[in-house]
Amino acid sequence: MTTASRTTRTALALLAAAGLALTAACSSTTSPGASGDPTDEPTSSTSPSPIDSAPPAAGDPTPIPDDDPRLSDAMGSQTFPIVEWAEEGTTIAVLVGGSGSAACVPSPVGATVESATAITVEFTPPDGDMMCTADFRVYGWEIPLTGEVDATQTIEVTVDGLTEQGEPTVVPLAP
Repeated sequence: MTTASRTTRTALALLAAAGLALTAACSSTTSPGASGDPTDEPTSSTSPSPIDSAPPAAGDPTPIPDDDPRLSDAMGSQTFPIVEWAEEGTTIAVLVGGSGSAACVPSPVGATVESATAITVEFTPPDGDMMCTADFRVYGWEIPLTGEVDATQTIEVTVDGLTEQGEPTVVPLAP
């Protein structure tokens, strides 16, 4: 037997034992020192849940992972923001270029469908009182739309809030 398979079997055995211990601890419905009769009263715990972060709510922007090819493909672009379909008619991807310091990048708020051929994407600009690095990188988010658009038409996407003083940018989104 190889060391790798022995290590894998040992790790799996430890995980199984931990799972059984957790299951036994969580399935108890009696209070310590009680008669052993189940109780209907809820119990409270001061320890954090192993799943502390909730998934994004419907309509919330989702960051595009750094290894997504859309980000590296956009590095050569001369203009930002870039808007493209993530899922035609329902979700857009918005890419912006900026500082390698994440605190210097605007935060997406969401996308609002204004009409069958117009969308407004709102960002919260970064705080203007910070030092930002001069290195360049591309950030992106997938943003579900709040309504229906005609994805067979060119959609006018207005992106606002990328900077504190900046005017909104209008980007055509081709079918």
